Amino acid sequence: QGQPASAWPAAAVAAGTSRASVGGGAGPSSGGHAAGDEAEAAAAAIKAREKALLPVYQQVARQFADMHDTPTRMLAKGVLSGIVPWAHARRFFALRLRRRLMEETVANHVTTSDASVPRHAALAMVRSWHAQAGNSPSVWPLSPQDPHTRRLVAEGLPGGGAESVNSVTSLYLSQLSEDQEFLDWTESVAGRTRIAAELKVLRARSASRMVDQVLGTTEGKEGLLKALQSALRRDSMLGMQLKMMISEAMS
Repeated sequence: QGQPASAWPAAAVAAGTSRASVGGGAGPSSGGHAAGDEAEAAAAAIKAREKALLPVYQQVARQFADMHDTPTRMLAKGVLSGIVPWAHARRFFALRLRRRLMEETVANHVTTSDASVPRHAALAMVRSWHAQAGNSPSVWPLSPQDPHTRRLVAEGLPGGGAESVNSVTSLYLSQLSEDQEFLDWTESVAGRTRIAAELKVLRARSASRMVDQVLGTTEGKEGLLKALQSALRRDSMLGMQLKMMISEAMS
């Protein structure tokens, strides 16, 4: 017991060192288990918090989208001309396509009759002929008061109430009626007669303008006289018409 530490047996020193090493290693191991438990608890708490907040964030996201990209907001901003209920979209756009194809067909006849008329002016002419006809709008089976239509529009539009339903359906129903009316007019006897008469006027105007241009030169006058001589040989009635025109112009 009174011996210095340097005189202790080597075995005793080794045994003490071994016990110290074993005892010292137990602390870090228990600390690692505690840290892992804390991390798992934190992750579970985060997931629980996310689950609790998810409905709130979803509601905020829907409200944000309603303020920007929904049909009602786009209509309010003026980037849409109307909203078509999904259940009637195929019928609506099929009729719309038929109307636009018919417009283009008649407009092509206009530009063929008078090459000086540009396409946009030809379309405006066709629409003005239809407007001047004064036909009453055709009756479409759907109406804003139809319960089925009101339910479809209300379900398809967020926040759609009675006022929304009436405004939205009136926009698309008016376009639908207009397209049907235009097709009915172009396929009717009165519509075909009006279109044929207008095209005749355009052809006559184009021919008159062409003759004025031809008479502006000496060569043109000579060519026109030769063409008239040839035409008079083929058509006797043309001579009588020319005499009447000349007599009216000279009187």
